[in-house]
Amino acid sequence: LPAATGLVRAEPGRPAPAAPVVGVTLALATTGGAGRLVLAEVAADGTVGPARTVAVPAKRSVGIPVTAGTAALLIRADDTAAPVVASLVVSAADAAGPLLSVQPVRPGSRAAGSAPVVTEDLRAGLVAVR
Repeated sequence: LPAATGLVRAEPGRPAPAAPVVGVTLALATTGGAGRLVLAEVAADGTVGPARTVAVPAKRSVGIPVTAGTAALLIRADDTAAPVVASLVVSAADAAGPLLSVQPVRPGSRAAGSAPVVTEDLRAGLVAVR
């Protein structure tokens, strides 16, 4: 394999190169006042782990390690605190050098309560299906 690919070929009689060490961190930050959110990890089988409250000081950032094997994160913002922005940071330590990927966490729906009511609007020529 060409050296430029960063891939290493295992050779007979030599041990295979070690797999990269991968870590995942949830990076949280505020730009104003102190923020707070509730975080729970979800396993691949859908089991939700214990919820924990995470405080983010004003104009600071906090890194929360994500447990290996976590399939998803449930994040609920505290509406009484300042907004918190979040990113998932995936890092891999490799013999060829460190690899880093940062993915923003997009907020979900903040709607609470019951679903909106749908009514007929004959002006548009549409009739609700019952």
